[in-house]
Amino acid sequence: MAAWAELTPSGKLWTAHALLDTEGPAIRLPDGPSLRIARDGSVERVERNGEVAHSGDGRIQLEGYREESTCAGVLLLATFLSMMPSMAVVDGHPAMVPAPEGSLCNDFRQAEAQATPQTTLGAAAPG
Repeated sequence: MAAWAELTPSGKLWTAHALLDTEGPAIRLPDGPSLRIARDGSVERVERNGEVAHSGDGRIQLEGYREESTCAGVLLLATFLSMMPSMAVVDGHPAMVPAPEGSLCNDFRQAEAQATPQTTLGAAAPG
């Protein structure tokens, strides 16, 4: 299994299962709030009004996080987030999102698909 993630120059963060907007160390969620990586590596939920939500729920923290690793941290967080719905459903067929225009990852995926021989299993009808 391969995990694909790309942060485009336009600020779109793409994984095979999600296309999200980013701004620095923050990922804008589809319903409006953002998830932001704080200086200590903890992930904070920031509401639309700028208020940081505090809850008793489990927290995510990227150990060893530094500002120089913002891009890697955002990619890691987005990859984790995009896999969560699939893990919850466990149907084995998560929804796929096409890569955005100009995606280099999409070029790599297409080349990989062409290089990987595909096999089809089938049963012949009795004659």
